[in-house]
Amino acid sequence: TFLVLKVLAQWAMPPASMAVGLVIAGMVALLRWRRLAWVTAVAAVLETLAFAWPPVSDALIQPLEREARANASVPACCYDAIVVLGGGINPAAPPHTLEPDLGDGADRMWYAAQLFHRGVAPRIIVSGGGFLAGNNGGPATTEAEAMRRFLNDLGVPDRAIVSEDRSLNTIQNIERVREMVKDKRVAL
Repeated sequence: TFLVLKVLAQWAMPPASMAVGLVIAGMVALLRWRRLAWVTAVAAVLETLAFAWPPVSDALIQPLEREARANASVPACCYDAIVVLGGGINPAAPPHTLEPDLGDGADRMWYAAQLFHRGVAPRIIVSGGGFLAGNNGGPATTEAEAMRRFLNDLGVPDRAIVSEDRSLNTIQNIERVREMVKDKRVAL
């Protein structure tokens, strides 16, 4: 399930979605539905061009960035935990890779460490599963374990980090973290 969801998510977004759309258009053309094939091909190309065009991509991301900046001034005192969802780090995948790989979202771990050191919350909950769990000191093979080790390197003590390492997607991250924190306030 984990791999299928990750692959589907990658193929649903441009530029891979254009390749998928063109393959579908080709299959539809083989069924002799030429007009539908052309519409599918054109839609696939236009979607990629639209999302790749800076005015469109910027218009989609700017409201999220504005909101994040507005909420960046988190007061020190008011949270029971800082929650770091998976997706910022790829766990090790022995025997191919023995070390975690920082992804585009790795800044969320740096920011969580910064908030912890400012006293925003007494603990950090790292959430993210992987292929294997409980590796007893070997390579970090879950996102949660890889994040724990990275946060340790950023000066967060191990006793302040709680791991949720069974989830395989963001929905499961949220469900399992909610079970852990109940109705307490968290910084996400």
